[in-house]
Amino acid sequence: EDNASEEFLRALLQFKVADQLSVTELRDHKLFSLHGPKAGEIVTSLGCGQLPEELNSHVDFDFDESKVQCIQARRGQSEGFDLLYPATIETALREAVLAHGAVSAAEEISDSTWAMFKIDAGIASVGSEINEKTSATEIAYKSLVSFSKGCYAGQEVVEMSIARGRPNKELVKLTSASENPLQVGDAIVEQESGKECGSITSVSQLPSNGDYIALGFIKAKFLDSNEFLVRDQNVQRVSLSQ
Repeated sequence: EDNASEEFLRALLQFKVADQLSVTELRDHKLFSLHGPKAGEIVTSLGCGQLPEELNSHVDFDFDESKVQCIQARRGQSEGFDLLYPATIETALREAVLAHGAVSAAEEISDSTWAMFKIDAGIASVGSEINEKTSATEIAYKSLVSFSKGCYAGQEVVEMSIARGRPNKELVKLTSASENPLQVGDAIVEQESGKECGSITSVSQLPSNGDYIALGFIKAKFLDSNEFLVRDQNVQRVSLSQ
């Protein structure tokens, strides 16, 4: 996401302590996302001999005399992969993907549709859910963070939340069948107690049935509940994968 790269790099380098570290954007590379029930079949047809099995794992394969990295990246209910490739082979790669069964609409996906896929998959976004106040344990982190690679800034806070069994707040996914739209910043209220327990950070609407889906943070002591209110309308909590 071009609009998030600058903020992400700033946040990443903010936590550099004494390590000799530099970060370079791959401006000469592009990322192509392929999602749906035939995604694996199409990637295999491009020459990827063995698909990555674990979320965010990757394998490399050769295409058009260039190296392509295939990343397991489920963003929704169907199988999905990201292809990281040199910009010089973009035309050839896209033509091959379409020739093997992908639909051309995937090339023209809007920002709002992309946001819908991310929210539906429970993926936290930089600027919305991820900022300098977010702890790794507050999002669906287990497939994103390694706790065996040495020390890092803020490690004590993260380790304390792990030792307690849960963080102070946690990212949740909510759904609503109401005609009244949910909005970013709306307060989340536990239905049983009537107490405010969190707020909404991202919202989208499903074109299939008109339901609203949202991400937000809820305080730890309310995480055992599944029924909440937003603007006096019922919303349900949906489990997120870790």
